[in-house]
Amino acid sequence: MENGSTDLHAPPILNPDGRQNRIPPEDRGAHEFREGQGILPCDVSRRVFGPDPCGSAGCEESRSAIAKAQRQAILAAGILPALSWPDGFDAKGTEHGVRFRGRWVEKHQHSDGWVPLLDSRGMLGIRPALPREYLRRLDLQNDLFGDEIRVLGLTRANRFVTAQPALRGGEPSENEIRDALE
Repeated sequence: MENGSTDLHAPPILNPDGRQNRIPPEDRGAHEFREGQGILPCDVSRRVFGPDPCGSAGCEESRSAIAKAQRQAILAAGILPALSWPDGFDAKGTEHGVRFRGRWVEKHQHSDGWVPLLDSRGMLGIRPALPREYLRRLDLQNDLFGDEIRVLGLTRANRFVTAQPALRGGEPSENEIRDALE
């Protein structure tokens, strides 16, 4: 195994396609992120957008124009450093490229992210999130689930790089998710 790990009895960590060849997060070693670094998502939003981080983003503009203006405002605020794009990722999803860094997971946002909504039929759905909505979602995740997400900086496309504690385990079933949320 890489990084000198020889613990063959540790539970495997699965790739999204089910292969068991990823190295556990605790075996990946240290990196530049340390506890206490980064900025809470709600603080980023308040510093850039004002005291009402949950406020609506006017309807008179297109969502793409609003997203562009919000990304520019975040960059202009100068509170988040620009971070270089990593050489590779340990996993990749629809929103983030993920790197496991010891006790922390570093996430590089590569799309606008998602925000939940109720459609005209009252059904739960998703749509692309504005930067402000993405920060709000991260803040809610911290509040509701006791997470510790921190915003570390911006990608080259002015999207967010975040870190959160790594959790060990496999993919939960739909029933496990439902039971936890209930």
